[in-house]
Amino acid sequence: MTAFEPVSAASLAEINVTWTSRLFGTVIDPTGATAGQAALPVAMAFPASSGNPLEPAVPVTWYSASTCQCLVGPGSGVVTLTPGVAVDVWATIQGVPEVPAVFAGTLPVYGSPGVTMVTLTGMDGGSAVSGLYPVSVADGSAAGGASYPVTLYDGGHA
Repeated sequence: MTAFEPVSAASLAEINVTWTSRLFGTVIDPTGATAGQAALPVAMAFPASSGNPLEPAVPVTWYSASTCQCLVGPGSGVVTLTPGVAVDVWATIQGVPEVPAVFAGTLPVYGSPGVTMVTLTGMDGGSAVSGLYPVSVADGSAAGGASYPVTLYDGGHA
């Protein structure tokens, strides 16, 4: 699974999914990016995340992509991202007879006024946890560089 870097809902960005296949010890890219391989149609989907990587949201709408790269964001993106709403990224290759679809990972989206992404490091039941988390500041001021008391939740448990 891909660990996508958070993206701003205001940005127009290419989202990439790496897809390789191993056939008889040879690594090829089934999207046609490997020299000598026929290009196969590729599509990507971006449903609102289920929040559970073991049961990702099921895609309903698929968008044509180029070698597992799809432009998202305002303007000419295939989909406009919503601030604070992560999306589950899917990719599919239209082969014959197979049409595999894979969940690539969750793409965090930020960009609302008064919300910023900060890196937090802490302990959760004796295990170190860290990552980017949204921090909302009630008065709308920037949260970056400031200190705030934070409780990390894991599955609804503090």
